[in-house]
Amino acid sequence: MESLKDKFECKYEATLKNFKELSLDGDKNQSLCVNTSHKHCNFDTITQQICSSQNINQRQSADTIIFLDKTIYCVEFKNKALPGIKLRDFKQKIIDSKKTLLEILNSLRENHKEYRFIFCAVHNGHQESKEEKLNNIELQYQYNFEHQNLLELNLKQFNVDKGNIFNEIFAEDVDFFRQQFTEKIDGNLPC
Repeated sequence: MESLKDKFECKYEATLKNFKELSLDGDKNQSLCVNTSHKHCNFDTITQQICSSQNINQRQSADTIIFLDKTIYCVEFKNKALPGIKLRDFKQKIIDSKKTLLEILNSLRENHKEYRFIFCAVHNGHQESKEEKLNNIELQYQYNFEHQNLLELNLKQFNVDKGNIFNEIFAEDVDFFRQQFTEKIDGNLPC
């Protein structure tokens, strides 16, 4: 029996990219991850194709989809330090990513109830310059990295308010993503 990952990658083979390409910030021309042999589907491209073929307004989407058994990870890379990232940057991505993913699962004749869905917001860490600290008056309200990750807490609350679109939501830095990827998915991630 063909796995969902195999079906998905067969259908969207032309969108397979490595983590360096998937985590590229076009404005900064920088990637969060280094070039790697791990290839995953570019969910932004897939979403654009689906919207175009259905002649509907463009949806927002996570950058990539990662499959692990019966778990589907929607991963969004933000090449910013956490204090510069706002909740609004993710709200529509969460809603639209799940909607598009459910349409794809339906087209692949997969029962979405058999899967766990996890949304991962991967950011550039907690570094900010002295100037950014002084200029960012909202910093004290957005994030206190010694005690809690308010972005993650707010995303989780948004998820609950919207009826638990995803089973879990994480907002962590690229180092956490690298560690979790190597522990849970593939021990050789050179991200």
